[in-house]
Amino acid sequence: RRVLGPRHPHTLNVAMSLAGALQDLGELTEALELQQETYRAQRSVLGPDNPNTLATAAILAEMLQVRGDAAEAVALLQESVDAQRRALGAEHPVTLRMTAGLARMLRTRGELDRAAQLLEGVLAAERAALGEEHPSTLSTALDLAATLHAQ
Repeated sequence: RRVLGPRHPHTLNVAMSLAGALQDLGELTEALELQQETYRAQRSVLGPDNPNTLATAAILAEMLQVRGDAAEAVALLQESVDAQRRALGAEHPVTLRMTAGLARMLRTRGELDRAAQLLEGVLAAERAALGEEHPSTLSTALDLAATLHAQ
């Protein structure tokens, strides 16, 4: 911050990493505050559709869910998935991983039909692009199986 300033992209990337480290240390409140601050700054400096901004949003959504703010977490992650689709396309691997994360979050909330629908789309795209044996495809198939089992 002292050398580059608080809103420089490198400073913001370090802040995002620091927030993750704080979370790993069990300092959820401090981690969440830093992640929220970083996300707001990235939206302003880098733009709402920037890959780094979207990655920060996804991590922030996970932190919100851990804190118990599931509705806010889902809304933020849905917004990020939509932005990712606009920026990279619906079948880009990063978009697919973020969509699968949203589906897992929805499953946790009990929104099983919507979660299954998202996972079916991710699985079909991964099968076509990556093949049946790719680890991402297999992970999504497992997520879908768990979701269908929960129904």
